[in-house]
Amino acid sequence: MKHGRADFSKHELKRIAHQRILELRTLSALTDDRKLSRRYNEMLSLIALRMDITLEQGIKRSFCKKCFTPYGKDSRIRLKRGMLEIVCDFCGDVRRIPYKPNR
Repeated sequence: MKHGRADFSKHELKRIAHQRILELRTLSALTDDRKLSRRYNEMLSLIALRMDITLEQGIKRSFCKKCFTPYGKDSRIRLKRGMLEIVCDFCGDVRRIPYKPNR
């Protein structure tokens, strides 16, 4: 007796999961409700984790890893000693991303 996933190949499952991740990302960006947006980001992270998909850099850096709140106009963004520092306005978590300054 076959169960749901057995009907699809591994490649097809990853393709479907990737489509759902992109759809959830657009929904998260379009909604004004912070709670709903957090839920969308949490769901796309769980889908990527379950299906062993690496999220694109742009998606990864668009929300807080701790509380899944999307970074918005209230988040603090600073450039410090070759690091881009983003402070989440909801939970206060700090994310530091290295960059090479133009000289």
